[in-house]
Amino acid sequence: MKKWNVLHIAYKVCTIVMNLQAQKGNMKMKNRFYPGVAAGIAVVLAITCCYRNVQIKAEDLSEDAASIKVETDAPNLIDNYDNDSILCNKLEYDVDNNTTDLKDDVEEKLNEAGVFDEEINDLDDETIEELNKSINTSVYINYVSVDESTNGVVEEMNDSEIEDVIEQRIEDGKILYEEDKSLLEKIGQAVGILPTDVKGAEPLHKEGNYPKTKGKVKQTIYACQFKKKGTIYVTAKAYWLEEAYYKNIDIFGVTVKNGNIIRNTAKCTHKANYVSYAAAYKNGEYKEKKETHPDAFRYDADAVACKVNLFGNRKTIEAEIYAYVFDYYKDESIELKFQCRYEKKVVVFATSYNHAMTNKSISPSISLGSGGISVGISGTSTNYYSELFYNAYLDYTHI
Repeated sequence: MKKWNVLHIAYKVCTIVMNLQAQKGNMKMKNRFYPGVAAGIAVVLAITCCYRNVQIKAEDLSEDAASIKVETDAPNLIDNYDNDSILCNKLEYDVDNNTTDLKDDVEEKLNEAGVFDEEINDLDDETIEELNKSINTSVYINYVSVDESTNGVVEEMNDSEIEDVIEQRIEDGKILYEEDKSLLEKIGQAVGILPTDVKGAEPLHKEGNYPKTKGKVKQTIYACQFKKKGTIYVTAKAYWLEEAYYKNIDIFGVTVKNGNIIRNTAKCTHKANYVSYAAAYKNGEYKEKKETHPDAFRYDADAVACKVNLFGNRKTIEAEIYAYVFDYYKDESIELKFQCRYEKKVVVFATSYNHAMTNKSISPSISLGSGGISVGISGTSTNYYSELFYNAYLDYTHI
């Protein structure tokens, strides 16, 4: 839009609104004074609009982002920017609204890389402190889908699929984003002309069984160090962006190349937001934050893994539907933390996620081989696990 058009429209809008507000006041004063005020505000609005159009360019946002290295194929504000992307718009919103305990510059750079404020707020205090103190941070982000209706076919999500799931999470209120309103809408709401719509929460499946769908998983690796030639602090996380149908023992781990995991530093945290809808509850719903700390097992110095029983029991969940009780375990995540010494300048970290494709009672075993972490079930030849290929893979350059 040309600058003159922006200026002209802004002037017209400001004049109309001020005239409406002035009808209750002195009309003579309005005719002498308001046109000048409207012109002044119009110039400010025009400058703001033009400035905003410059600010959202990815090359401008990434000029001073050298202290945090990013590896991702997903949309972001550094090297895969799209003005029409809802994911990029959400990241820009987070850049403009600092809502975490990270230092402002660290939070903004993680936002630009593709990390949402909600994900930062879900990190433990120790990881927040590590990111704040870090002199050398690298981040890897990826998105995959596992089709639970076709025996666990795993695919890397393309930009369009990522956009769809992020838009759905915004609509469901799982992540916060307020779309920029038009100038008329902003002024109309400010003076009380236009109302603001608010939608209430409701269960996703009111009748019948919960469907088997393509579960969406976002994996992130953070690696950082506090001093040169110092220890590497690693946090790997897997988020279920859509609730898994199968509720069983999943295996999440990280393998390390060119580095040694320090003994007794590995730990695991498993979280979810439990929501139940039923007429018996106050306001029709009950909420509870779930958290467990499964054991994290270190395999020599090359890998660490944990067995995590996903929250909920699918048979119980589906049985309760007939009593008009609808249970969900939203935003389920598995976090694995450990410390590592480096052997070579570039240390490679790779996640490994094996998702159980059955609701039967099973007891998996974990082993480490040349191909990484593998999972088996004793006493049966049936493969109940689907490995999420396209895992997070971070090349960390130690300093």
